[in-house]
Amino acid sequence: MGKLIDALRGEDDLGVVIRAQIHIEHELTEFIQVRLSDPSILKPLHPTYEDKVLLAVGLGLSQDYRAALSNIGKLRNDFAHNLRGTLGEQEANNLRKAMTTEVLEAARRSYEATREKLASDRPDKLEQQAPKDEIVLYLVVLWSTLVTAAMQARAAK
Repeated sequence: MGKLIDALRGEDDLGVVIRAQIHIEHELTEFIQVRLSDPSILKPLHPTYEDKVLLAVGLGLSQDYRAALSNIGKLRNDFAHNLRGTLGEQEANNLRKAMTTEVLEAARRSYEATREKLASDRPDKLEQQAPKDEIVLYLVVLWSTLVTAAMQARAAK
């Protein structure tokens, strides 16, 4: 998690989106490879990010994450084709809407626990954060979910 947070800290909005998506895609690939009986079969296929999202769900990743993961791919594509891309309220709303109640609650609990531990003067609610900060937390929660899913799949083998 430290590498991801370091990659997102201090980045401009484009850097946040691109780097987070790279880390998330890496974990999607890890999950898929763990679940496949022969991971080498994936290499010649050259699946897109969206293909990996669908494949991961097909291999047992909770359907709850599909819309949010797809939204991240769309956000990355939007940024890749827009020189003035910024993480604003619209992007935060789109990602928030794509997340299930379970994922949103996990992000809120994480935010509140961190806020309490740090005795922070940040807003009480996650949604009151600057859009970029809110999005970064959602990205970290989704990434950590994928890491956990891959670890559980490894343990089950």
